[in-house]
Amino acid sequence: MEIVLFVIIVTGFLILTFLKVQRGVSFFIISATVLFIVERRFDACILIDGAFGYFDAVLTVLSAMIFIVAIEKSGLLNHLASFLTCKFSSKPRLLLLLSTLLVMSGGMITGSSSASVLTTGAVAFPVFKAIGLDNKKSGTLIAISSVLGMIAPPVNIQAMVICEGVDMPYVGFTYPLLWLTVPIALLSALVIAGKGIKKPGLEQKAVFSIEDIILYIPLLIFVVLSILDGIGVIQLGLVLIFFLSAVSAVFCSRKRINFIEISLNAMEQSLPILSILVGVGMLIQVMTLSGVRGFIVAKMLFFPYSVLFLTVGIGVPAFGAISSYGAASVLGVPFLLAFRGGNDVLIASAISLLSGLGDMLPPTALASTVSAQVVGIDSYFQIFKRSIPFLIIIGVVSVTNVIFSVEFAKLFSNPLWFFVVIGLIFGICTVLDLKIEKR
Repeated sequence: MEIVLFVIIVTGFLILTFLKVQRGVSFFIISATVLFIVERRFDACILIDGAFGYFDAVLTVLSAMIFIVAIEKSGLLNHLASFLTCKFSSKPRLLLLLSTLLVMSGGMITGSSSASVLTTGAVAFPVFKAIGLDNKKSGTLIAISSVLGMIAPPVNIQAMVICEGVDMPYVGFTYPLLWLTVPIALLSALVIAGKGIKKPGLEQKAVFSIEDIILYIPLLIFVVLSILDGIGVIQLGLVLIFFLSAVSAVFCSRKRINFIEISLNAMEQSLPILSILVGVGMLIQVMTLSGVRGFIVAKMLFFPYSVLFLTVGIGVPAFGAISSYGAASVLGVPFLLAFRGGNDVLIASAISLLSGLGDMLPPTALASTVSAQVVGIDSYFQIFKRSIPFLIIIGVVSVTNVIFSVEFAKLFSNPLWFFVVIGLIFGICTVLDLKIEKR
């Protein structure tokens, strides 16, 4: 019976995706259908109980979106992009790397690749154009950076979903996730830009006025509170930190902005993500009740490791093409349990990265589609085609980290090596930019 229900779930996803039904609604329809088959009745209490399964992630995403909309409306994001362009106008490669990190920051804060593309990605697009990237290269870089930013700390919803599924705290993920995302994003940016990179042609000085400094206060508050919370000096949590930082942005804005309007705008933008999280909670509840979840876990526990590594490398991104959050919940939890004996934090981080790749893959190709719209390309397939080599490399890196999780965990536990690697990348780019200046 369990295998029949599992086939119904997968088939239902495929059909509803083909019909272009919103993914949160798809989760609800499938959950309700499976529940009715199992219980022979429609028990709304079970679905409501499951809907609150990821309530903490819902609050985190909503508060993060309020913060990102607040700093966007205040003018901080546009000023930051202009400042970087002016300050590093003679150093295009450094400007490229810093702009890539700017794109990633949207996903790091909101936990959504599409939100990252529409906010920080749209802000960074003119910068990429100024240093010589065409629309296709810019769109590819924005899409990849947004997906990697979605997986980077502090907000990684896929990892949160996996942790909730196995009752594991979302603690200790910062450096494993940074290792898996930031170096790949920076190197991908350099490869995508290639030799066609050039100076943006701006030689004006980057000068801060008092009003400009005030703009950055919300970002400073967010960083300081996050650090204090991380080392245990205060215990606010991400939700309250995002909320306080967003409120401060209202008072630090150059123009008058309404916090209620910002909140409603953020709710509208994050509603698709929130509905997915609610739907995922329903589906997990129903899968647990029906025995499908236990069936998947039990079968995977008896797979040989060679098959598991191949399955996680292909199956999770393929399922993530329907929903990266669904891949994390339906497949991420069983895979984490199947790879027993490894480092759970690093394995969960790698699986979350594999599930995040689904946002680049058809049929939904969420990040690719939105990036194409931002850069003015008719078809997302042009971005997807250029992204394939990078997606393969990211997949191989993720599976390698699952295989050697214990060994890599020892390296990743020392923050010094991370900063050495990032410093080396920036150092090499600085040397190459100096050669450009001498010409």
